Amino acid sequence: MSPKLALPRTRKALAARALAVSVLAASAWLPATPQASAQTADLTCAGSATVNFSPGLTWFHKQQTDVTFSGTAAPCESSSRPGVTQGIFSGSGSGILGCLTGEFDATAVFIWSDNSYSEVSFSHASITPPEEGTPMIRAVGTITAGTFAGHLMSLDITLTLQHAALECYSTQGLTQVYGPIELDTTPQ
Repeated sequence: MSPKLALPRTRKALAARALAVSVLAASAWLPATPQASAQTADLTCAGSATVNFSPGLTWFHKQQTDVTFSGTAAPCESSSRPGVTQGIFSGSGSGILGCLTGEFDATAVFIWSDNSYSEVSFSHASITPPEEGTPMIRAVGTITAGTFAGHLMSLDITLTLQHAALECYSTQGLTQVYGPIELDTTPQ
């Protein structure tokens, strides 16, 4: 025995079904709503950096700390500026930091291989401690002047920590870390 289709028993039910079919048919003729596309990076770079802390970072307490950093960005690829194939950078900032934990603000200048520059204001930089995964410094901010002005920049420094735990227990504290970087800029 074949199954029977349930037919509407009232005029209201019949009208509701007719309306639903009409709406579905009409929607096939409407243009699709454009989907928001994720911004793609205009510049990506690898490289390396060294970060200095003064006073040194300790396990005992967080304190106001000055941060300086410098490094190389190479190789780089840019969709809008093919002449940017590498760069050098340096910057500084300060914040309340403990050994491999805390947040700071910083500014930096990047000099690119096409003789242009970018000034960056990192409004949020933080240190991810080893217990939360790969220890790294992540800095995010806006390029305020020069090449890529107005773009968002993200700079990740994966930390190489050979003797960090011992240095964090010393009276001097941890004064320097270094490691490879990943950098990208994205139009806002």
